[in-house]
Amino acid sequence: MARCKRGCFSIREVSCGGEAKAAPLRLSHNVIAPASARLARNDERELRHSLCGSGFFDSASSVLWQEGEARSKTGRSELSMDDILEIMKSRRSIRRYKQKDVPDELLDKIMEAGRWSPSGDNAQPWRFIVVRDPEVKKAMGKIATEGSGRRFTAEYFTGHMQERFKGLKDEEKKARAFEKLRSGAVSSFLADAPVVIVVCAKLDVWDVPYDAAMATQNMQLMAHALGLGTCVVVAPVSDMRDDLKTMGLLNVPHGYKIVAPLAIGYPDESPNPRPRLPLEDIVFYEAFGERREK
Repeated sequence: MARCKRGCFSIREVSCGGEAKAAPLRLSHNVIAPASARLARNDERELRHSLCGSGFFDSASSVLWQEGEARSKTGRSELSMDDILEIMKSRRSIRRYKQKDVPDELLDKIMEAGRWSPSGDNAQPWRFIVVRDPEVKKAMGKIATEGSGRRFTAEYFTGHMQERFKGLKDEEKKARAFEKLRSGAVSSFLADAPVVIVVCAKLDVWDVPYDAAMATQNMQLMAHALGLGTCVVVAPVSDMRDDLKTMGLLNVPHGYKIVAPLAIGYPDESPNPRPRLPLEDIVFYEAFGERREK
């Protein structure tokens, strides 16, 4: 992967035939390009060739690829605030994946994004376990299914599930949703994800949940920028009994906690955006509940 003298990267569309043209989005390496991805030009060419030959690119279609190109006197490639926001807004939680391998090079980029997350006192408590073994993923999927089943069954019998779905008028669709949740099938896809990165955290630091959450979000955004889908599945670790099972399965030592198993793969679905509350409903000024004066 080439880099210009000023150290900037730009996104280009590159087909397997090698023809390149500028893509609409250009990103600075300060935003999404990790240090581990700064390959020499020859390494990049060999990687691209091997990926094309393996069918990594769908029907040799064009993909986003990073190549060095100086864009300004500041040494940064063109990047607007809208570009950053669009990456955030277009990300989806993906639960169906194509059965295609995710190259280690892309996983390294994703974890590099997690490595550069902020943390309290710069403690960097995160540790990442890359899981590809089908049997281990199957075991994690079973734990996730059982955990989600217990959680959503409780939600159903307390009436919270009915309240949550009261806006859905199609009774057949609602019944199917209830069954998927109560059975735990909503989380069973973890077994079928091509790869799972299990985000763990060291416990003897101040801000464990916040640090790990920021690292996980960085990784999800990087994965999305690389054309991959992700979904956080907390079902294997949200119950103490399931947490202990999963920690034992992955040999996580005492003093660490599994925070967020992250399923990763090439999306085999295109979910619609989920509704968001308007900004004016969630923002207050100076004190909770205080609106900005008109």
